[in-house]
Formats: sequence, C-alpha cells, structure tokens
Amino acid sequence: MATITILPFPEPGHFLPTIRMARALQKRGHRVIYYSLPEVEEFFVSRGFGFFPILSDFSEKSDTLDCFAVRRTGDDLMRALVNYLCERRIGRNGLLQLLAPGLLAAKSELLLCDIQMYRCFRSIETQVAVPVVLFHTSLPVTSTSRIR
Repeated sequence: MATITILPFPEPGHFLPTIRMARALQKRGHRVIYYSLPEVEEFFVSRGFGFFPILSDFSEKSDTLDCFAVRRTGDDLMRALVNYLCERRIGRNGLLQLLAPGLLAAKSELLLCDIQMYRCFRSIETQVAVPVVLFHTSLPVTSTSRIR
C-alpha cells in the first residue's frame, strides 16, 4: 500500500480533525506519517502514526501527550517561523529545500497538506515530486447555512 504523509498546521484545531482520516487510511493498509514540529511528536507517535520532525532547531521536542500543552499557538508559531526564516535569510524556496528531504526520505507517495501550510509552501509539489491534496479543517459557515 501507499505511504501517505500529512502536513498539518501545527495547532490542535488543525491536526486533531486529521486523526480519524489517518486511522481510516491505516486500516486500509496505508502507512501514515505526520510531518510536523518536534513539540507534537509524542502526540502522533503515541497514536501509532509515523512521525518526521521538521525544523528541529526552530522547535523543541516535548514529552507531553497533551496536544493542548504545546507552547505556542499556530499564529505565534507562524510569526516565529517568519522571524526564523528572516534571521537566516531563508526564503520560501529555502524553507521548501529544508522540508523536501524528509518527504523524499519517507518515500511518500501522497502528501495531504493543510491549506494553512500550503499558503507557506505553494510550490511544494514541484520540490518533492509527490501529488499534493489540500485539506481544510474549518467548517465554512455563512449566513444562509443551517446546522442540522
């Protein structure tokens, strides 16, 4: 079966909705690897998923299984990431070059990418030569929507 990598936005509200999908993929025989910051590694590994840490010098590993205990919100993480990239004079393409080796090493055949992450890495599919499927974890709500 396929190796599927999931690149969620590093915030519980973005990665928690992917757990059910990841389990369903595993039940169908696929290998699922989460690709995220080290501080959420234990959360995914404890649930039986593979994990590949990214930007290890940007984020510290945490031993907690409580995903809500992560030190920073997603917005804080993104601001810190932008500062990290600016300090090292790494642009969007430089960041892609940092991420691509992990995807290639995992021999991923499909990347499920949170739309929030894709906004940062728009050309990721050309860097890793892997099909990319975007997902969005928010429910659209409009004034004409009805919740049943």
